[in-house]
Amino acid sequence: MRGHVNLRDAVNGTISFHDQARNRVYRLNDQTAKLFVRPRGWHLPEAHIFIDGEPATGCLVDFGLYFFHNYANFRRTQGQGYGPFYYLPKMEHSREARIWNNVFERAEKWAGIEKGSIRATVLIETLPAAHPDRLLPDRVQVGMAQHFMRSYSDLLIHTCHKRGVHAMGGMAAQIPIRDDPAANEAALELVRKDKLREVKAGHDGTWAAHPGLIPACMEGAGSVPFVLEDAATAEISRVQNWQWLKYGVELDGDGLGVKVNSDLFGRVVEEEMARIEREVGKEKFKEGMYKEACKLFTRQCTAPVLDDFLTLDAYNNIVMHHPIGSSRL
Repeated sequence: MRGHVNLRDAVNGTISFHDQARNRVYRLNDQTAKLFVRPRGWHLPEAHIFIDGEPATGCLVDFGLYFFHNYANFRRTQGQGYGPFYYLPKMEHSREARIWNNVFERAEKWAGIEKGSIRATVLIETLPAAHPDRLLPDRVQVGMAQHFMRSYSDLLIHTCHKRGVHAMGGMAAQIPIRDDPAANEAALELVRKDKLREVKAGHDGTWAAHPGLIPACMEGAGSVPFVLEDAATAEISRVQNWQWLKYGVELDGDGLGVKVNSDLFGRVVEEEMARIEREVGKEKFKEGMYKEACKLFTRQCTAPVLDDFLTLDAYNNIVMHHPIGSSRL
Protein backbone atom coordinates (compact mmCIF):
# COMPACT_ATOMS: atom_id res chain seq x y z
CA MET A 1 0.00 0.00 0.00
CA ARG A 2 2.89 2.36 0.71
CA GLY A 3 4.11 1.60 -2.80
CA HIS A 4 0.78 2.70 -4.26
CA VAL A 5 0.90 5.88 -2.17
CA ASN A 6 4.34 6.56 -3.67
CA LEU A 7 2.98 5.95 -7.17
CA ARG A 8 0.13 8.41 -6.60
CA ASP A 9 2.55 11.03 -5.28
CA ALA A 10 4.89 10.42 -8.24
CA VAL A 11 2.07 10.99 -10.72
CA ASN A 12 1.07 14.16 -8.83
CA GLY A 13 4.69 15.33 -8.85
CA THR A 14 4.74 15.68 -5.06
CA ILE A 15 6.88 12.69 -4.13
CA SER A 16 10.02 13.44 -2.10
CA PHE A 17 12.49 11.66 0.16
CA HIS A 18 14.59 12.97 3.03
CA ASP A 19 17.77 10.95 3.46
CA GLN A 20 18.52 11.74 7.09
CA ALA A 21 21.87 9.95 7.04
CA ARG A 22 23.16 12.28 4.30
CA ASN A 23 20.80 15.14 5.19
CA ARG A 24 19.66 15.35 1.58
CA VAL A 25 16.16 15.86 0.19
CA TYR A 26 15.26 14.30 -3.16
CA ARG A 27 12.46 15.67 -5.36
CA LEU A 28 11.35 15.18 -8.96
CA ASN A 29 12.71 17.36 -11.72
CA ASP A 30 10.31 19.44 -13.78
CA GLN A 31 10.77 17.01 -16.67
CA THR A 32 10.48 13.34 -15.75
CA ALA A 33 10.53 9.99 -17.53
CA LYS A 34 7.26 8.18 -18.17
CA LEU A 35 6.21 5.99 -15.27
CA PHE A 36 5.45 2.40 -16.25
CA VAL A 37 3.87 0.41 -13.42
CA ARG A 38 4.58 -3.33 -13.31
CA PRO A 39 1.74 -5.47 -11.95
CA ARG A 40 2.56 -8.91 -10.60
CA GLY A 41 2.38 -11.94 -12.89
CA TRP A 42 -0.93 -13.79 -13.35
CA HIS A 43 0.27 -16.65 -11.15
CA LEU A 44 0.66 -14.56 -7.98
CA PRO A 45 -2.25 -14.16 -5.53
CA GLU A 46 -2.99 -11.23 -3.22
CA ALA A 47 -3.79 -13.04 0.00
CA HIS A 48 -4.60 -9.82 1.89
CA ILE A 49 -7.74 -9.31 -0.22
CA PHE A 50 -10.40 -12.03 -0.57
CA ILE A 51 -13.11 -12.15 -3.23
CA ASP A 52 -15.82 -14.79 -2.82
CA GLY A 53 -13.65 -16.52 -0.24
CA GLU A 54 -10.58 -16.76 -2.49
CA PRO A 55 -7.42 -14.61 -2.60
CA ALA A 56 -7.65 -11.91 -5.26
CA THR A 57 -5.47 -12.06 -8.37
CA GLY A 58 -2.40 -10.00 -7.57
CA CYS A 59 -1.93 -8.37 -10.96
CA LEU A 60 -5.54 -7.15 -11.08
CA VAL A 61 -5.19 -5.62 -7.60
CA ASP A 62 -2.03 -3.82 -8.74
CA PHE A 63 -3.64 -2.65 -11.97
CA GLY A 64 -6.90 -1.56 -10.34
CA LEU A 65 -5.40 0.42 -7.47
CA TYR A 66 -3.04 2.35 -9.73
CA PHE A 67 -5.67 3.00 -12.38
CA PHE A 68 -8.41 4.07 -9.96
CA HIS A 69 -6.23 6.56 -8.11
CA ASN A 70 -4.35 8.03 -11.08
CA TYR A 71 -6.29 7.90 -14.38
CA ALA A 72 -7.86 11.32 -13.74
CA ASN A 73 -4.44 12.93 -13.26
CA PHE A 74 -3.17 11.51 -16.55
CA ARG A 75 -6.25 12.85 -18.29
CA ARG A 76 -5.78 16.29 -16.68
CA THR A 77 -2.03 16.64 -17.27
CA GLN A 78 -1.52 14.78 -20.55
CA GLY A 79 -4.89 14.74 -22.28
CA GLN A 80 -7.03 11.94 -23.67
CA GLY A 81 -5.31 8.82 -24.91
CA TYR A 82 -2.05 9.22 -23.00
CA GLY A 83 -1.92 6.88 -20.03
CA PRO A 84 -1.77 5.39 -17.52
CA PHE A 85 1.15 3.22 -18.60
CA TYR A 86 1.87 -0.36 -17.57
CA TYR A 87 4.64 -2.91 -17.96
CA LEU A 88 3.16 -6.41 -18.17
CA PRO A 89 5.57 -9.20 -17.14
CA LYS A 90 5.56 -12.99 -17.44
CA MET A 91 3.44 -13.15 -20.61
CA GLU A 92 3.39 -16.78 -21.77
CA HIS A 93 0.52 -16.92 -24.27
CA SER A 94 -1.59 -14.73 -26.55
CA ARG A 95 -4.63 -15.59 -24.42
CA GLU A 96 -3.05 -13.77 -21.49
CA ALA A 97 -2.55 -10.71 -23.68
CA ARG A 98 -6.22 -10.92 -24.68
CA ILE A 99 -7.27 -10.99 -21.02
CA TRP A 100 -5.21 -7.88 -20.34
CA ASN A 101 -6.75 -6.17 -23.35
CA ASN A 102 -10.21 -6.91 -21.96
CA VAL A 103 -9.15 -5.47 -18.59
CA PHE A 104 -7.89 -2.30 -20.25
CA GLU A 105 -11.07 -1.85 -22.27
CA ARG A 106 -13.33 -2.46 -19.25
CA ALA A 107 -11.39 0.07 -17.17
CA GLU A 108 -11.48 2.70 -19.93
CA LYS A 109 -15.22 2.26 -20.36
CA TRP A 110 -15.84 2.47 -16.60
CA ALA A 111 -13.78 5.67 -16.29
CA GLY A 112 -15.23 7.25 -19.42
CA ILE A 113 -11.85 7.84 -21.03
CA GLU A 114 -10.87 7.38 -24.66
CA LYS A 115 -10.38 3.79 -25.82
CA GLY A 116 -6.67 3.08 -26.17
CA SER A 117 -5.68 5.53 -23.43
CA ILE A 118 -4.05 2.78 -21.38
CA ARG A 119 -0.69 1.85 -22.87
CA ALA A 120 1.56 -1.08 -22.07
CA THR A 121 4.86 -2.71 -22.87
CA VAL A 122 5.06 -6.48 -22.57
CA LEU A 123 7.67 -8.95 -21.33
CA ILE A 124 7.30 -12.27 -23.14
CA GLU A 125 8.45 -15.44 -21.40
CA THR A 126 8.10 -19.17 -22.05
CA LEU A 127 8.51 -22.29 -19.94
CA PRO A 128 9.86 -25.01 -22.25
CA ALA A 129 9.77 -28.64 -21.19
CA ALA A 130 13.14 -30.17 -20.37
CA HIS A 131 14.37 -33.70 -21.22
CA PRO A 132 17.62 -35.53 -20.37
CA ASP A 133 19.09 -34.81 -23.81
CA ARG A 134 18.09 -31.14 -23.66
CA LEU A 135 19.42 -30.09 -20.25
CA LEU A 136 21.25 -26.79 -20.03
CA PRO A 137 24.84 -26.53 -18.79
CA ASP A 138 25.72 -24.23 -15.93
CA ARG A 139 23.69 -21.07 -16.48
CA VAL A 140 26.78 -18.83 -16.68
CA GLN A 141 27.68 -20.59 -19.95
CA VAL A 142 24.35 -19.81 -21.61
CA GLY A 143 24.63 -16.48 -23.42
CA MET A 144 22.88 -14.84 -26.34
CA ALA A 145 25.48 -16.22 -28.74
CA GLN A 146 23.94 -19.70 -28.33
CA HIS A 147 21.89 -20.71 -31.37
CA PHE A 148 18.58 -21.27 -29.58
CA MET A 149 18.96 -17.93 -27.76
CA ARG A 150 19.63 -16.08 -31.02
CA SER A 151 16.63 -17.80 -32.58
CA TYR A 152 14.17 -16.60 -29.97
CA SER A 153 15.64 -13.08 -30.18
CA ASP A 154 15.26 -13.04 -33.96
CA LEU A 155 11.67 -14.28 -33.69
CA LEU A 156 10.83 -11.59 -31.13
CA ILE A 157 12.20 -8.84 -33.39
CA HIS A 158 10.31 -10.22 -36.39
CA THR A 159 7.04 -10.52 -34.47
CA CYS A 160 7.25 -7.04 -32.94
CA HIS A 161 8.13 -5.31 -36.20
CA LYS A 162 5.39 -7.17 -38.07
CA ARG A 163 2.91 -5.66 -35.61
CA GLY A 164 4.42 -2.17 -35.63
CA VAL A 165 5.81 -2.15 -32.08
CA HIS A 166 9.30 -1.69 -30.69
CA ALA A 167 11.41 -4.78 -30.01
CA MET A 168 13.32 -4.24 -26.79
CA GLY A 169 16.57 -5.98 -26.03
CA GLY A 170 17.40 -7.68 -22.76
CA MET A 171 18.74 -6.33 -19.49
CA ALA A 172 22.29 -7.16 -18.49
CA ALA A 173 21.75 -8.20 -14.87
CA GLN A 174 24.24 -5.76 -13.35
CA ILE A 175 24.48 -2.43 -11.53
CA PRO A 176 27.43 -0.01 -11.24
CA ILE A 177 30.49 -0.76 -9.08
CA ARG A 178 31.41 2.56 -7.51
CA ASP A 179 34.52 1.51 -5.58
CA ASP A 180 36.38 -0.41 -8.32
CA PRO A 181 36.83 1.68 -11.51
CA ALA A 182 38.91 -0.99 -13.24
CA ALA A 183 36.36 -3.77 -12.70
CA ASN A 184 33.56 -1.37 -13.60
CA GLU A 185 35.16 -0.42 -16.91
CA ALA A 186 36.07 -4.01 -17.80
CA ALA A 187 32.50 -5.16 -17.29
CA LEU A 188 31.18 -2.08 -19.09
CA GLU A 189 33.13 -3.05 -22.18
CA LEU A 190 31.51 -6.50 -22.18
CA VAL A 191 28.08 -4.90 -21.84
CA ARG A 192 28.81 -2.47 -24.70
CA LYS A 193 29.63 -5.42 -26.95
CA ASP A 194 26.39 -7.15 -25.95
CA LYS A 195 24.32 -4.03 -26.67
CA LEU A 196 26.06 -3.61 -30.01
CA ARG A 197 25.01 -7.18 -30.79
CA GLU A 198 21.41 -6.23 -29.97
CA VAL A 199 21.55 -3.22 -32.27
CA LYS A 200 22.94 -5.26 -35.15
CA ALA A 201 20.27 -7.91 -34.60
CA GLY A 202 17.56 -5.28 -35.05
CA HIS A 203 16.41 -4.35 -31.55
CA ASP A 204 15.00 -0.85 -31.17
CA GLY A 205 16.11 -0.26 -27.58
CA THR A 206 17.43 -1.84 -24.43
CA TRP A 207 17.01 -1.83 -20.64
CA ALA A 208 18.82 0.01 -17.87
CA ALA A 209 18.93 -1.57 -14.42
CA HIS A 210 19.95 1.71 -12.76
CA PRO A 211 19.31 5.41 -13.55
CA GLY A 212 23.04 6.02 -13.54
CA LEU A 213 23.35 3.78 -16.58
CA ILE A 214 21.21 5.89 -18.89
CA PRO A 215 24.23 7.69 -20.45
CA ALA A 216 25.79 4.32 -21.27
CA CYS A 217 22.53 3.18 -22.84
CA MET A 218 22.39 6.31 -24.96
CA GLU A 219 25.76 5.31 -26.40
CA GLY A 220 24.30 2.01 -27.54
CA ALA A 221 25.32 0.22 -24.35
CA GLY A 222 23.00 -1.22 -21.71
CA SER A 223 23.09 -2.09 -18.03
CA VAL A 224 26.38 -2.12 -16.24
CA PRO A 225 28.53 -4.21 -13.90
CA PHE A 226 27.88 -6.10 -10.72
CA VAL A 227 25.45 -8.96 -10.65
CA LEU A 228 21.81 -8.23 -9.86
CA GLU A 229 20.09 -11.19 -8.20
CA ASP A 230 16.29 -11.36 -8.35
CA ALA A 231 13.47 -13.89 -8.22
CA ALA A 232 14.16 -14.98 -11.81
CA THR A 233 17.77 -15.77 -10.87
CA ALA A 234 16.58 -17.92 -8.00
CA GLU A 235 14.04 -19.67 -10.26
CA ILE A 236 16.72 -20.53 -12.80
CA SER A 237 19.04 -21.89 -10.10
CA ARG A 238 16.28 -23.87 -8.45
CA VAL A 239 15.06 -25.48 -11.69
CA GLN A 240 18.60 -26.23 -12.84
CA ASN A 241 19.35 -28.01 -9.57
CA TRP A 242 16.07 -29.94 -9.76
CA GLN A 243 16.79 -31.07 -13.35
CA TRP A 244 20.36 -32.11 -12.58
CA LEU A 245 19.20 -34.14 -9.57
CA LYS A 246 16.32 -35.76 -11.46
CA TYR A 247 18.48 -36.91 -14.36
CA GLY A 248 21.73 -37.57 -12.46
CA VAL A 249 23.77 -35.19 -14.60
CA GLU A 250 27.47 -35.97 -14.84
CA LEU A 251 29.70 -32.98 -14.07
CA ASP A 252 32.86 -32.32 -16.04
CA GLY A 253 35.79 -30.08 -15.27
CA ASP A 254 37.46 -32.27 -12.66
CA GLY A 255 38.03 -35.31 -14.84
CA LEU A 256 36.34 -37.59 -12.31
CA GLY A 257 32.87 -37.69 -13.88
CA VAL A 258 31.04 -36.93 -10.64
CA LYS A 259 27.28 -37.42 -10.87
CA VAL A 260 24.80 -35.09 -9.25
CA ASN A 261 22.85 -36.89 -6.52
CA SER A 262 21.20 -36.07 -3.21
CA ASP A 263 24.44 -36.60 -1.24
CA LEU A 264 26.40 -34.19 -3.43
CA PHE A 265 23.56 -31.66 -3.31
CA GLY A 266 23.36 -31.84 0.49
CA ARG A 267 27.11 -31.41 0.85
CA VAL A 268 27.18 -28.35 -1.41
CA VAL A 269 24.24 -26.78 0.44
CA GLU A 270 26.07 -27.23 3.78
CA GLU A 271 29.21 -25.67 2.31
CA GLU A 272 27.28 -22.71 0.94
CA MET A 273 25.47 -22.10 4.23
CA ALA A 274 28.81 -22.15 6.07
CA ARG A 275 30.27 -19.69 3.54
CA ILE A 276 27.29 -17.33 3.95
CA GLU A 277 27.63 -17.46 7.75
CA ARG A 278 31.32 -16.52 7.47
CA GLU A 279 30.55 -13.64 5.10
CA VAL A 280 27.68 -12.04 7.05
CA GLY A 281 28.83 -12.95 10.56
CA LYS A 282 27.21 -15.24 13.11
CA GLU A 283 24.91 -12.63 14.63
CA LYS A 284 23.45 -11.45 11.32
CA PHE A 285 23.17 -15.06 10.22
CA LYS A 286 21.05 -15.86 13.29
CA GLU A 287 18.91 -12.74 12.88
CA GLY A 288 18.25 -13.32 9.18
CA MET A 289 16.07 -15.91 7.47
CA TYR A 290 18.96 -17.84 5.94
CA LYS A 291 17.96 -21.17 7.45
CA GLU A 292 14.34 -20.75 6.33
CA ALA A 293 15.52 -19.87 2.82
CA CYS A 294 17.78 -22.93 2.79
CA LYS A 295 14.93 -25.23 3.79
CA LEU A 296 12.67 -23.73 1.12
CA PHE A 297 15.31 -24.00 -1.61
CA THR A 298 16.30 -27.54 -0.63
CA ARG A 299 12.69 -28.73 -0.51
CA GLN A 300 12.01 -27.31 -3.96
CA CYS A 301 15.18 -28.72 -5.53
CA THR A 302 14.56 -32.24 -4.18
CA ALA A 303 10.78 -32.42 -4.68
CA PRO A 304 9.56 -35.40 -6.81
CA VAL A 305 7.49 -33.01 -8.93
CA LEU A 306 8.80 -29.56 -9.86
CA ASP A 307 6.75 -26.78 -8.27
CA ASP A 308 5.49 -24.17 -10.71
CA PHE A 309 7.01 -21.18 -8.92
CA LEU A 310 9.46 -20.69 -6.08
CA THR A 311 7.76 -17.43 -5.13
CA LEU A 312 4.38 -19.06 -4.44
CA ASP A 313 5.92 -21.27 -1.76
CA ALA A 314 7.91 -18.35 -0.33
CA TYR A 315 4.81 -16.12 -0.26
CA ASN A 316 3.27 -18.27 2.45
CA ASN A 317 6.06 -17.20 4.82
CA ILE A 318 5.03 -13.53 4.74
CA VAL A 319 1.23 -13.78 4.76
CA MET A 320 -0.86 -14.28 7.89
CA HIS A 321 -4.56 -15.09 7.56
CA HIS A 322 -6.87 -13.61 10.20
CA PRO A 323 -10.42 -14.99 9.87
CA ILE A 324 -13.17 -12.40 10.16
CA GLY A 325 -14.12 -11.87 13.81
CA SER A 326 -10.93 -13.38 15.20
CA SER A 327 -8.82 -11.49 17.73
CA ARG A 328 -5.24 -10.46 17.08
CA LEU A 329 -2.47 -10.48 19.69
